[in-house]
Amino acid sequence: MKTTEQSLRTSKCLNFKEHDDKVEAYNVLNRKRYILTSGVFDILKFLEIPKSQKEILDLLQDVYDEGTIKDTIIYLVENKLIVENDHDETCHVFPTALPLFGIANYPSDKPIQPKIVFTGIPFGKGNGSDSNCMHFPAELRNYLNQEHVNLGSSIDNINFQFLSSHIDFTTLKSHLKGGKLGDSGNLYLYPTEYSSSVYEKIYRTISKLLKEDIIPFTLGGDHSISYPIIRAMNEKYDRFQVLQFDAHIDTYDSIFSRMLDGKISHHHGNFMAKCLKLENLSHVYQYGIRGLSNIRPTIHSKQSYYWIDELYPKVINVDEAAIDHDIPTYITFDIDFLDPQTAPGTATPVPDGFLYRETCDLFEKLLKNSNIVGIDLVEVNPKLDNEKRTLQIAANIILLLLNYIKL
Repeated sequence: MKTTEQSLRTSKCLNFKEHDDKVEAYNVLNRKRYILTSGVFDILKFLEIPKSQKEILDLLQDVYDEGTIKDTIIYLVENKLIVENDHDETCHVFPTALPLFGIANYPSDKPIQPKIVFTGIPFGKGNGSDSNCMHFPAELRNYLNQEHVNLGSSIDNINFQFLSSHIDFTTLKSHLKGGKLGDSGNLYLYPTEYSSSVYEKIYRTISKLLKEDIIPFTLGGDHSISYPIIRAMNEKYDRFQVLQFDAHIDTYDSIFSRMLDGKISHHHGNFMAKCLKLENLSHVYQYGIRGLSNIRPTIHSKQSYYWIDELYPKVINVDEAAIDHDIPTYITFDIDFLDPQTAPGTATPVPDGFLYRETCDLFEKLLKNSNIVGIDLVEVNPKLDNEKRTLQIAANIILLLLNYIKL
């Protein structure tokens, strides 16, 4: 039995139903059922109060031999019927029955595991006025399934000009054909859960993927989810940069946020202010800034932003040379980067945004040689969409961005 300093306890996610000399245990999170003997059930009742492994052996050795105790504990730990006392069991990703674009689930039972993994974060409380962007991951999966958008097979028969006729999609085809894409599902979030708890779960979920050398592609959710993701990037990489496509600078500040520093959570309008404090984040480049909310933009030494009219005409004025293509690059894409006529489904629409074709041109200029290590797409609000136009354009943006990830 593997030794640990941590005490062990019975999982709090279990419901029990007794049947004669057997007991059924049901995990409400992973939805697995276990048939237990009365002896194993006694051990689980015994561990409702956390105990060290030494205490477990000492207290049970009069009833069971040491080998049986150790084997039983190993089984219970492996099946998450007992866990370390400080383990947050709710940091759990629900697998989906409708993986994006017909790709594989993650984890996969196939020999080749995906290297780029989607995770949905159904969280919108970082936007105080409208939290319905929480529905985007589920709505996108449903939409793609209803439209029979299956890119998991017969790749050679797909004409990728539906995305753009002047972009080479060899990389995207390789990702799809090689089984390099996976969909892990949605992070479990309780409706009344504290925002601070949600952000910590996001951080732990992304950190786990990064430790497995997986590139995370996260679907929000509002833009506040990006901070814990970028925080995980900060721990993974000694030096990295962020490219943000957005109508807003997202470094909003007020006297109240300064007064309550450390007592309140960040939100979708100031998450970047927290990111800029991260030690290993070398620079943030922001594209598409416009609108009344940016009349008094904050300026940070690690921050460069481009007003929307600086990117016209046809994105020829972007200072591409400023970007270091050799260091890890994180991409965060807020759907309000696009013009509301193109993507109406957002709670923060700002007129005069980019059109889809202009976005393709900008990606080609900025991302073609980038070392992308993570991506998020946020602020899509299906409740404000018009004939699913925003869902359609979001799906296209996802595929475009995948094309610039080099493995």
